[in-house]
Amino acid sequence: MLSVVPIKVYVNTDLEKLQILKDNKGKSGVYRWINNINGKSYIGSSTKLSVRLLQYFNTKFLLYKTLVEKRNSVIYNSILKNGYSNFTLQILEYCRADNCIDKEQYYIDLLKPEYNLLPKAGSWFGFKHTEESLAKMAASHLGKKHSLETRTKIGEAVGGKNHPMYGKPRAIGAGKPNQTILVIDLVQNTETTYISFSEAATALGIRRTAISTYISRNQQKPFKERYIFKRVSSF
Repeated sequence: MLSVVPIKVYVNTDLEKLQILKDNKGKSGVYRWINNINGKSYIGSSTKLSVRLLQYFNTKFLLYKTLVEKRNSVIYNSILKNGYSNFTLQILEYCRADNCIDKEQYYIDLLKPEYNLLPKAGSWFGFKHTEESLAKMAASHLGKKHSLETRTKIGEAVGGKNHPMYGKPRAIGAGKPNQTILVIDLVQNTETTYISFSEAATALGIRRTAISTYISRNQQKPFKERYIFKRVSSF
């Protein structure tokens, strides 16, 4: 069995959450989640480790991603199902921000983690959508309706019963084509299409006006040094 000596090891992430965030603040590198029950693992990397790891400790974030986007759903589902106390977190290596993806790929090839859905590091972020594919993604989302059960779970994930849209069906015509937006997350290395500014704002936990202002002013600098917003053209 291949042996890798990690930089740091946290055997009970439930108890060591604060230490994890403190140790990795301002650092970039490669991490590995290991299920203590079955030994399966997931490898990822981030240019801002503490920010990325904080997302893993946000159960609302994990639930939303699992229900709506299906990305990284295996590791997210496993954490939600088994709990943080049944996971070990390893920091495999600290590295330069511009070298994270290469290092992540090295460890994926070496350790072949079972929870990684894609064999290539940064595949979601590195994939360049053509104008045609963006249009198809936008069209596929328009008019999409969730089941009552899914709407309820999403409502709980992003605001609970106090949220104004909790448990309510989408209004007919909601999510106009000209409001479909692509969100590039520089921390998580993902590209996600939302059917409206409001949906994107809810998912990211920010104000809708922040997105509309970013778009209207044609800003280029990442919002909060993390997100890039692009309106998806309608056809």
